Amino acid sequence: LARLDQPATWPIVWYRGSLLGLDRCAIYDMALGPEVGQSPPEADGLTTMDRHEVAHCVITRNYNARSDPPRALMEGWAQANQGTPAEELAVTAWDDHQKGLSLTLQQLVAPDWYWYSGPAAYSQGGPLVNYLLQVYGPERFLKLYTTCQQATFEADCRATLGICLDE
Repeated sequence: LARLDQPATWPIVWYRGSLLGLDRCAIYDMALGPEVGQSPPEADGLTTMDRHEVAHCVITRNYNARSDPPRALMEGWAQANQGTPAEELAVTAWDDHQKGLSLTLQQLVAPDWYWYSGPAAYSQGGPLVNYLLQVYGPERFLKLYTTCQQATFEADCRATLGICLDE
């Protein structure tokens, strides 16, 4: 919440393990973490996956009926807030780029990838979100995140951030 300049005003239900056949996911205000013992907890008792799924819950509180962010922003937000240092996320993205595994932003928001939670949405999304927050701030990032649509994503970037995808 601090990264979005918002106060904590609502509870998030956090469940360890699977529930109704689902696990390791977030559904609005409910985060389902890994089973006990599947991932080693850190000093605070939480796992990276716990933080990742809770991050999804935190940002979905800002959704409206038309919110449709690309998976690169959705998974990028969660990656950027799971406790992994920003530098480590950037190194992973750079390594993927060096191996020829990265996609352009145009490709990540094209219809084939917009809603796909493939590896690039995670590895490139985290550094992308960190960059957007650092350069444009939480208000403009959140506006883009909650108002963009696949068909108008480039225009949404221009209207909210003042840049096109190639910039």
